[in-house]
Amino acid sequence: MSSEEKSEHKSVKAGGEVSKEATALIRGIQHQIKYYLGQVHVSTNDYNVYRHKELKELKGVGEVFNTYKYTKFVSEKCRDICDDIDKKMAVPKGVEPYVAKEYSPMAFAIIRRFFGVSDREMMRSICGDGNLTPPNIGAGKSGSLFMFTKDSKYILKVIPKREEKILVKVLPKYFAFIQENPQTLIPRFYGMYRIKPKHGDEYRYVVMNNLFPNTQFPLQFKFDLKGSLYGRKADENERGKKSPCYKDIDFLDQKAVIKIGPNLVNAFKTQVEKDSELMSDMHLIDYSLLVGVHQLSDTEMETAKNALDKQKQR
Repeated sequence: MSSEEKSEHKSVKAGGEVSKEATALIRGIQHQIKYYLGQVHVSTNDYNVYRHKELKELKGVGEVFNTYKYTKFVSEKCRDICDDIDKKMAVPKGVEPYVAKEYSPMAFAIIRRFFGVSDREMMRSICGDGNLTPPNIGAGKSGSLFMFTKDSKYILKVIPKREEKILVKVLPKYFAFIQENPQTLIPRFYGMYRIKPKHGDEYRYVVMNNLFPNTQFPLQFKFDLKGSLYGRKADENERGKKSPCYKDIDFLDQKAVIKIGPNLVNAFKTQVEKDSELMSDMHLIDYSLLVGVHQLSDTEMETAKNALDKQKQR
């Protein structure tokens, strides 16, 4: 973990008892999301216009990609004596005053709509008591902090300043790519924000889709595959987890095979190639294919076998 990331994470202790800093951060984020989602509005006309613009056109659309919203949320007492009330909003009881920033609100609003995510749905999932898990450090080498919504639909990932700058820079290209490739396997970014609680550190974070939301098919384990063998073996700590995330060498040792089926295999290969080309074009090298594995029970195996037999008889 870099010194930059360490300094950004120092006020939140992952795991165990939830610290006051973590609680303040969660409440601030929920208030921030609720406020900003209630502010943005994309008309059907705007949505249709920007959706069909090519990348060379999008780069010049400053009102979509080069806009930010700064807001200072203060206590009711402070707001009453402020002269610049328009720039300051009062926080409700229980939320610590904070300074907030929202990045490219219209671009992300269009992205959410493109992927069928309503602002009301996202607000309902993130906001409210108990809807966000305490910040936890992920399994990756970056040591990034993650928060999950209770319904497991969304992930909030804390990112360092350098990643913030990268995402701002590549957003037009990402925006154009997902519209040309609606079946892309790359993460779906639904918003990017910054928050600085009055008595805490500054955090930058993105709201993303959760690739493996809670379903009737729980995952026994996962594979994080990069196509490399250097350092690509899960350590003992990871292996001991209830739902471990294995790596490339583990995949080979287990003689694992990804069976997709003849109807999807070509589309899958083509999309992975396109996604990889995009990452290369954006000069990003830290990406991988995340594969979730659900092991069928005897009952599920029998049900699947019967379904296949019926298909063959048609």
